[in-house]
Amino acid sequence: MPVKVLPQPPATVEKSALSHGHGDNNYRERYHDDREQGELVDNRIYVGGLGYRIEERDLFYFFDTFGPVQHAGIITEGGNSKGYGFVTFHCKEVVKRLLDTEEGVGLVLKGRN
Repeated sequence: MPVKVLPQPPATVEKSALSHGHGDNNYRERYHDDREQGELVDNRIYVGGLGYRIEERDLFYFFDTFGPVQHAGIITEGGNSKGYGFVTFHCKEVVKRLLDTEEGVGLVLKGRN
């Protein structure tokens, strides 16, 4: 199963996992901003299909090869990865390049492609 790189989470991702104040290792809780839930952030991507042994630092350093990463977060529940996360870059041009070119297709992170 390929790692998915999308501009926002697919409809199948639970909105409660993305809202502030839910979960034990919630991305919004740890990297809070004042944007409304569900708003598309032009310098952030959704990354799905992550292996359960992948940690935030792996995500950070993997995507840092494409451009400067501001933050990487993996959504968890009960201390276990839910298999997806978010990467925020310093500029939206990196996101555009990943989404609009073949560069963001078929990525392999720690053996899971």
